Amino acid sequence: MKPSPTTTSDRTRCWSRWDTLAILLYAAVVSLELIWHKPWADEAQAWLIARSLGFWQIVSHGVRYESSPALWHCFLHLLVLLHVSYAGMGWVAAFLAGVGIVIFLRWSPFPAVLRVLLPLTFWLAYQDAVIARSYVLFTPLGFAAAALLRNRVRRPVLLAVVLALCANLSLHGFIAAIGLAAVAAVQAIRDQRLQKGPALWRHPRWAAALLILLAGAVLAVYSAYPPSDDSSPTARNLARSVEKIRDQLHGRPVAQAPLLAHTVTSQPGQLLPLPYPHHHPTPLQAFHLRMARILGTITFPLSQVGLFGLVLFGSLCWAGFHSSAGGDPGPLGWIGLIPYLLLVLIFTSMYLAPRHCGMLMMGFLIAWWLVWPATSQPLSRGHRIAAALLIVMSIEQIGWTVHALVASMHTPSDPGAATAAFLRRDPRAAVDGFYYHSIDVLPYFSHNIYVNQSSPYWLWSTRQHIDRDAPAAIAKHPGILVVAGWNWGPRDSAVSYDWIRPYRDLNSIWNNDRYGIAAYAEAHGYRQTNAFCGDQFMRFGYSERTCNIILEPEAAKP
Repeated sequence: MKPSPTTTSDRTRCWSRWDTLAILLYAAVVSLELIWHKPWADEAQAWLIARSLGFWQIVSHGVRYESSPALWHCFLHLLVLLHVSYAGMGWVAAFLAGVGIVIFLRWSPFPAVLRVLLPLTFWLAYQDAVIARSYVLFTPLGFAAAALLRNRVRRPVLLAVVLALCANLSLHGFIAAIGLAAVAAVQAIRDQRLQKGPALWRHPRWAAALLILLAGAVLAVYSAYPPSDDSSPTARNLARSVEKIRDQLHGRPVAQAPLLAHTVTSQPGQLLPLPYPHHHPTPLQAFHLRMARILGTITFPLSQVGLFGLVLFGSLCWAGFHSSAGGDPGPLGWIGLIPYLLLVLIFTSMYLAPRHCGMLMMGFLIAWWLVWPATSQPLSRGHRIAAALLIVMSIEQIGWTVHALVASMHTPSDPGAATAAFLRRDPRAAVDGFYYHSIDVLPYFSHNIYVNQSSPYWLWSTRQHIDRDAPAAIAKHPGILVVAGWNWGPRDSAVSYDWIRPYRDLNSIWNNDRYGIAAYAEAHGYRQTNAFCGDQFMRFGYSERTCNIILEPEAAKP
């Protein structure tokens, strides 16, 4: 029986040749990227924690110093138990992202052209697929949640399991889970009022779903709650973000020091840290910075043309408030915007790095999924315009994907693999590693090769003074020093730089060597012999350039 012209329900759609084309193109692109990709330090850190600790140690100790829930690290520990290699981790992560794309192709309401193009966009085909971090799991979980919500939550227990897992991905996933749960709650309350049935909490399925969701939230908070000695960037950035929000509420000017800056005191015999640039903007400059941050949070994941990004955002809001929400499967109306708008609202004030923006892009796509017209209805003129805008956005972002693929063929995405190959030339040499990014080398070895690092992964604790204690380590005359650091890119280093020019002294500390370890070593009989670098590709450029500087004793070289 054909649907009537007034129905709002989604027509059941079978897998088509366009979907087959889309998944084949996606698999080909991601596979090529994986062949050339070199895992970043963040990928290495999660792998090292998973390799070094058991499940309970990960949940109760390891990830607390990462200020992150434990789902991704426990999943990696399972891979370790199954003897999956470090390189294999990337292929498993890409497979999981591909599962999300299959869900997208099978159940999303978009026309065929968008189902082919959107999976090839930068965040879905590179940043949150090739980069093996917790964000890859948001693709299958987020799209599964969208499919269940679009179907009017007829399986609340399954949705609760999906959202509980989502909450244990990261802070971004936790916020997204709250937004998606809010959509389900509003839907359920609407349906309960229309049907005049009993209260939802009296229904066994909804009661079970609520318990599952609460249990997932409690586990996420427990595993991510930072200990008192946590010095991780996430913990510092959260504290700084809370401080910024407090300053804004009290009308105080917000200092524009880098979020990674923190106060460090040194003892005799330790190195003193160099201060980061500290800016004191005028009220007008502070207003401009604030507006640039808000606009950048909206537009950075969508387009490098800020005004076009705003048009895309506006079209989504228009669609949300112009779609009808019926009782049958179909568009949800304005409530479908809740998860995405909540992410935007939170991260206009909290720390948001370029690499995190894939979560916002996912929220944008999920919102479109929830408000898109029913598949049984022809598109209105406004929705045809919106489809055209999404096609243009997809073409631009496919260009970003191609840039990442081509660039990775010529420039490594991280220097860890090249550094490890160099260190293997002299396995008897004692090696010291300094700064967090030095751990990108360790997964290529079966043990911790750094004499001066007692932990098999980087322990973000104020009780660990590896960098400050460089003089004592260098006094033991190790054969090789690895001084790892990074530099921000001139444009992609923050989401606000599409709207306001960055400060000129952004890279005032060379290679972020804040303690001047390279200079100290050169003053005490060492000299730089090699430098291995890699770029973290982002849009049409890169967000960070990471370098491992190799220093060896002067007497070791002619």
